[in-house]
Amino acid sequence: MNKTPIRGVLITARNKPLSTARNYVGQTIAVVERSALLAIVGAMTLADEGLMEGNDLFFRRDYLAFQRTI
Repeated sequence: MNKTPIRGVLITARNKPLSTARNYVGQTIAVVERSALLAIVGAMTLADEGLMEGNDLFFRRDYLAFQRTI
């Protein structure tokens, strides 16, 4: 079994860096697919920090947002 850790990248505006999980409150996170494992793990990680999806932050399926950042 492969035990390589799953890693993700959060991209933010250069003039609005995020330093703690609390910086996500009220924010929308664009994801390619909400049911993707990385999005699920990200939501769980933020929940471990006390942030609840749909209350403190939101996920939005937005493939074009990813294309604009590349």
